Amino acid sequence: MKEGSKGADVLAWQTFLLNRKLFNGTPEGTYGSFTAKATKAFQAEQKIPQTGIVDDATLKAAQKLGFSLPATKKLQPAVLTKKDVEDVAATLGIAPAAVRAVCIVESSGGGFIPDGRPKVRFEGHIMWKELVRRNIAPELIAKANPTLCFQEYTRAHYKDANGEWDRLIAARKINTDAANASASWGMFQIMGFNFKNSGFDSVTAYINAMSICEREQLKAFASFIQAQGYVPLLKAKNWLEFAKKYNGPRYIENKYDAKLADAHALAVKDGYKE
Repeated sequence: MKEGSKGADVLAWQTFLLNRKLFNGTPEGTYGSFTAKATKAFQAEQKIPQTGIVDDATLKAAQKLGFSLPATKKLQPAVLTKKDVEDVAATLGIAPAAVRAVCIVESSGGGFIPDGRPKVRFEGHIMWKELVRRNIAPELIAKANPTLCFQEYTRAHYKDANGEWDRLIAARKINTDAANASASWGMFQIMGFNFKNSGFDSVTAYINAMSICEREQLKAFASFIQAQGYVPLLKAKNWLEFAKKYNGPRYIENKYDAKLADAHALAVKDGYKE
């Protein structure tokens, strides 16, 4: 692995370096200059040539410390199980079928893309606001990066799953925390700036959890709807009001309430209690 490499192997390597407190970024599966610098720090620690590349010598040293490359068939992090849904539903006092309905509708039912990274959607209008919050004037940044920073919401710059990660990585070069806060994450597409309501002390901690598995994403969703006061709406299967609150003003064009009702019927048919 070297600068420019992407995928689950890089994600695993970054997580290994993070656990050894050599990597200060957020594991996201792209091998950039920060990963190369952290790799050199590991190589210095292990007294092997500091190439910044995960070569055979580096890999062997890391494997002695417990590092392993993910097997091809295990690239996808653990998916949500029926028991996961039932456990979280019990903590919320909500019927499992109602929780499952949201799982089905959000992110087409899955929280990760094939290379093992969590699904993201980067929002340039939020990036504008997050820069302002950090006392960074967004106007010049927007002029130089018109697809990453703008004042009004638009779908015009959305890409496919990998393209959204490319946009996020590009935005991190402007300001890492602002960029991470400006993306929605995982199965439930909760925005990074909502990290506190999702049960985390920082946006970095939130993103790290969203990168583990769908169960962690579901737990964050549970914390979020509790903090926002949406639990009674879901408990009552009030799809319209839940859609307004959770999906925002565009719930009508997305037909979010109707999709939830249909998904609930499907969940019941699949054996989830209503």
